[in-house]
This record gives sequence, structure tokens and C-alpha cells, in this order.
Amino acid sequence: TVDIFAAAEEAQRASCEGGSNDTQVLLVGAKQAGKSTLMRDFLGQTDDPKPTAALEYRFARRSAATGASSRVANLWELGGGTQLAELLRVVLMPANLCRSTVGITLDMSSPNDALETLLFWLDAVRRHVDVCEAQLRADPNANAGALQSLKRRDGDVWEK
Repeated sequence: TVDIFAAAEEAQRASCEGGSNDTQVLLVGAKQAGKSTLMRDFLGQTDDPKPTAALEYRFARRSAATGASSRVANLWELGGGTQLAELLRVVLMPANLCRSTVGITLDMSSPNDALETLLFWLDAVRRHVDVCEAQLRADPNANAGALQSLKRRDGDVWEK
């Protein structure tokens, strides 16, 4: 189990300067792979999850220590399997990329499709992150901390 708020604090310490301190968590993956269930369980809800039509948003807030601002995790679920991959751009924007985490869920009841789904989402996210990075480099007013943070985190996830 991953503590999303701990991930938010770590992202904040990663020199992602300016803007909001909120973190973005995006769940993508195969249809019926458990994205809605993960979201429901994280939020402590007990109702049965309903099918996600496209892009669903929820949030969770954690009160911080006295005098500090509260932490918000913006939770996004991209339904529809691979068909709606273009909606990555709605959640993963250059300004918040250094505070974003993508979780890829796989349907292990269909193991033949799991690797294909994983490779699809890794490629789609990589391409989108590359576009965001190019936008950050091209904008002279871009947050230098965001670009530096992106460079540091890049090696943790994949190699170019």
C-alpha cells in the first residue's frame, strides 16, 4: 500500500517550486482492472464502484500540523482502457508534472493482455511527459524547479 500523502510530501521536497502544493494521482490501465476499487478503498468508501465513463475526479485532504497548509491529493481515474489515452493531457500538465504520480493497473485475469497494456501505458505516459518537458524548456517563464525535478525523477522511472 502506498501512502499518497507521503508521496505528495516527497514531491514537494523535490524542488517543485511555485504553484500549488497539491499532488496529482492518475490511475490508468485495463478495463475492469481495479482502478475504481483502488480509489474507493483509498478514500475509505464502502459502496460498490460504478464503471468509469471517461475521466473521473475525486480528492482527499489531510490536515497538516499547526500552522502548515493542508495537503490535497487530486485523484484521477481514466476509464475506458487504452481508448482515452489522449486525456492524459488533462491531468498531466507541465506546471504540475513534478507533483504527479501515474499508477498503471493490469487485469491479471487476462495475463496475455497484461504486458501489452503495460507497454501501451508506459509508452503513452513517456510520450506525454516528453511533450511537457519540451513545453517547459521552450517557455522562458517556466518553473526552473519543475524542470530540474523532472530531470532528477526521470532516471527513477525509465531510461531514455
